[in-house]
Amino acid sequence: MHPTKITTSKTLLKTLALCTAISSVGLSACHDDSDDSNAPNNANGMVTLSGTAATGAALKNASVTANCNNNTGFSQPVSTDNNGQWSGQIIAANLPCALQAKTADLALHSYAVAAGNVNITPLTDLTIAKISRKRPTDWFKQYQVLLDTQLKTALAELNQQLASKNYSLPNQFNLFTTPFKIGDAFDQLLDTFMAAISASSLKTYSTLLDQVVASGSVASIPMAMPVTPPDSSRSCASKKLPVTSLSSITDYSGEYKDKGLTVFNLDTATGKIIAGSSTAMIKEVCGPNVQANGTNHVLVTDKGYVTLFKDTAGKYSAETADFGGFYGTKANTTPALCDSNGADDRLGFKNAPQDFCGFSKASSVAITSPDIYTFFNTDKTQNVKITVENKVVKSVQLEDNNYAWACGVGTLAACTGVTFDQRNASFVQFPFNSTVLTPINGTQKPLTVNGLLMHFGNSPATLTPNPTSSGSCKGNNNPLGCISITGNKAPATKFEFLGKADASTTPVKCSTQPVASITAKSTQLQYDAVKTANCFPVAGAEGGLLLVGSVDNAGKVQNNVIYRLAHYNQNLGLADMIEFRCADYSPTPSLTCAGMTVDAATRTIKFADVKLSLVANGGLTNENINFNGTLRY
Repeated sequence: MHPTKITTSKTLLKTLALCTAISSVGLSACHDDSDDSNAPNNANGMVTLSGTAATGAALKNASVTANCNNNTGFSQPVSTDNNGQWSGQIIAANLPCALQAKTADLALHSYAVAAGNVNITPLTDLTIAKISRKRPTDWFKQYQVLLDTQLKTALAELNQQLASKNYSLPNQFNLFTTPFKIGDAFDQLLDTFMAAISASSLKTYSTLLDQVVASGSVASIPMAMPVTPPDSSRSCASKKLPVTSLSSITDYSGEYKDKGLTVFNLDTATGKIIAGSSTAMIKEVCGPNVQANGTNHVLVTDKGYVTLFKDTAGKYSAETADFGGFYGTKANTTPALCDSNGADDRLGFKNAPQDFCGFSKASSVAITSPDIYTFFNTDKTQNVKITVENKVVKSVQLEDNNYAWACGVGTLAACTGVTFDQRNASFVQFPFNSTVLTPINGTQKPLTVNGLLMHFGNSPATLTPNPTSSGSCKGNNNPLGCISITGNKAPATKFEFLGKADASTTPVKCSTQPVASITAKSTQLQYDAVKTANCFPVAGAEGGLLLVGSVDNAGKVQNNVIYRLAHYNQNLGLADMIEFRCADYSPTPSLTCAGMTVDAATRTIKFADVKLSLVANGGLTNENINFNGTLRY
């Protein structure tokens, strides 16, 4: 998903004791009662799972999901970087976990019985298919525990088949837990394996998977085919540099001249270069290689190398010994910058790149020990991570796919101008007042940040009994609809959505209908009746609604629903908030958003005794409420 990311130092893994031995494939673990390595790596019982997802080529930008005991998973969203590497935290007591790494084109699976490294490859995927006799995607959804004896038998057969089909598995290599990297011996085995499938009558990995599921055997693995190794004299590996993306060097695009003559032209949109009279395509982008006087990247093309350099003053240059040799500088060396204003849940930047001019929060999560608050934009390509110690902001990390800045991380300057502000038990906020962040990736210019970010859900607002739905929605024929909330822990009527377009009795005043969006492909639904352009809370009143969900073609909600209810003061400032959720956010498996449907034809969202769970003290409770009624958009 990303070029070089900011990372904070993490607590060292401490391996859980769960021991199985299988010498032929290196699947082994051991337990020593005198060893304290089984301890979780923080006070909340969290442990780290990390590893590499690859088919030979790295699975880049893949979402990694864990399905563990008690319907739990990772504490925060997890995805792979450009090298297929990923890391996330789960609750130790909820091991073992099913794992899935998914891109738009492929889903691979694995199984974690203990904290530490877990590989996600076609070979772990096939092992699961053999044991479960199911497509791994179906196994993952249902969370079927794999027994040690099943793993041992399946891995023994897989290892025997690989050896008999001329694959070379590294000695003492555990297919599930031995770390590997893109380009090493095991990764090359994966390259050979996938190439053999393409060259065989199987043609696709999916076909092989179907045969394994049907037979319960991996005997249909094809014979190994020789794979032409990459030209080691022309690669990032030969330069001992990491591989990054073209999108991370967009500011290098353009013409480079020497004595008025164009000697080099770089187009990062197409991956093409023109050097003198030669045209070449970029195979890899290597770097960044940060030096005292600037940063360089190396372009690996099908005809030679080109080294790009940007000095600390922002001057761009390109040179190479290939293509007849040249050195040139880029004429337009000062990229355009932009300024933006901050507000509630929006950060404004000064001296920001044009393609990263501000940050608006769409969601947030928090973990404790350490206290880390992470804020995401709508598509989660941008995030802000704030670490707090003893109610003091220790570090801030801000990044998207192309840029990264930070303060208080490692040797970077301490954070100033940003504070931890918790005025009541309902939410915390972080005001930024000219906070300066140091550039980490994609630029060399510091960033000045202003604005405010808020995180809700640390504790609920005061809840009081609610009247029946017939009492609150009876006779309501407003075009916006009406939602009634009932149950022992339901909020008072002031938190219900009555859908009236005036301020007489409703907490929300709307001059036009709220905004919702449903598309046939993504079926992503958002309904916002709090702060849309034409829907704003009445001063001194309470109210507001935000629903986010995913629906299938029949209009049934598949993913999750979030219902947030805000209380505003006389100055339209947010005083407190309560939140309810269902589906994958709920600790109660039965809360699957059943009863909620979306009808795109009539543009209605219907609630038929939909059960949601209260968010309290930073997590979900078993205190459920019922939603009935209709929303229109």
